Amino acid sequence: VTCLAAPSDGSFLMSGSADQEIHTYDFRKIHRKSLRSTHSFEPEAPQGVVSLEMNPHAKCGVFDSARGYDTSNIALVATNGHYASLFFSGTARKPGSRIVDFKRGYPFLVNLQDTEGHVGAVVSARWNPRISGRCLTASIDGTVRTWDIERCTDKNIAIFHVFQKGEVRRRIAVRKAIYNREGDHIVIADDGSLRIWAHSYSSTSKPDMCMQVHTPRESLQGE
Repeated sequence: VTCLAAPSDGSFLMSGSADQEIHTYDFRKIHRKSLRSTHSFEPEAPQGVVSLEMNPHAKCGVFDSARGYDTSNIALVATNGHYASLFFSGTARKPGSRIVDFKRGYPFLVNLQDTEGHVGAVVSARWNPRISGRCLTASIDGTVRTWDIERCTDKNIAIFHVFQKGEVRRRIAVRKAIYNREGDHIVIADDGSLRIWAHSYSSTSKPDMCMQVHTPRESLQGE
């Protein structure tokens, strides 16, 4: 099991795994003795699930009116592919149905600012806790991208580039990224460092704060 997610009311639990499946445990229907999942689906074979989160916003006005979805039943999923996806949860009317895939990047461009999606595996995907319909994705391509789900098939909102400190600008694979509770800052974890950006709609490579908090993996391997 690689990730867990649950709605704010705690009525069910979803689990994602390296076995490429997502299982839903609806506590209102689950059999107490067998404890078997009430529904399961494969979001993207043959990729393992690496990130899973339920939409914290019960209603997303524009998204609802445009497509008629109950957004409280939508899960944001990343599966080590080059893009994230939205799925109906296991308690929705169409459990496990794919709603939309985010924009994929063009891998042959040197400047990742010129492509509107990731070109490496997505390792983290998170909803903005305050702004309805907004989310972020983080990738080993060294970028974190913010999205409006109304336009996620077309382009991202902003790109945050992660480079190694020093004279040579070498990209660093992002391991995790999250919003703070207010949704106005983004915290990015790479190999040993935490970088904090004040959330904005403009792309940038310079964080507002950078802290070396752990020993980089390369240093550990050299010991």
